[in-house]
Amino acid sequence: EWAHFYSVREDSPSEIKALIETYLENNPECPIVIIDGILDLCLDYNSEVESRQLINWFKKLTKVYNCLFIGVLHQGKGVGNQTLGHLGSNCDRWASSTLEVVKDKDKKTFTLQPRFLRSSEDFDPIVLMNYDNQWQQIDSVKMPENEGNKSNPMDFSEMTHKKMILQTLAIEKPYKDLIADIMELTAKGTNYAKKICKVWIEKNLIVKNTKNLYVKTF
Repeated sequence: EWAHFYSVREDSPSEIKALIETYLENNPECPIVIIDGILDLCLDYNSEVESRQLINWFKKLTKVYNCLFIGVLHQGKGVGNQTLGHLGSNCDRWASSTLEVVKDKDKKTFTLQPRFLRSSEDFDPIVLMNYDNQWQQIDSVKMPENEGNKSNPMDFSEMTHKKMILQTLAIEKPYKDLIADIMELTAKGTNYAKKICKVWIEKNLIVKNTKNLYVKTF
């Protein structure tokens, strides 16, 4: 009800741009257009002329329809993770903001962080973790400083405990492995990790399943 979705993967760049313009003409109050991805709008992302023409097309539509364009553009695999070709350089030069999505296979997280922000204030990275096929936002993949300085895990907020559980118990695991992961997360010893785990058990935030492995309850 709040968005329209279209699959145009088989269409040419000129056809896709024509479809976008037609949509905006028929929906002039549309506030946001999301394009996945921008490479589909050009034939040669290394062409200086075509790349600049595409950027000018974006600038024209944002001015005429007063809408925000959000586009996905992949990075190269070389040093510096630069966006691809002349198109990437032009997007970095003319976009109001460039955000970077970083995947961490070990922590099983995706982090959205600012790269260039020209007309807005900086923001803390947004970290998402997939648990049981549901994406959940966590504030950080590290212990929050204001909590990490507390000596007694019982003083931690329930939200902090849940975030720690999401980071250490993404999959079911035995007690020994869970303690090891808590130690790595908190950079503290075995006894401290066991205290934290005891709090989780007492608060019924984690339980043992039928396979004698620990899982979260929320």
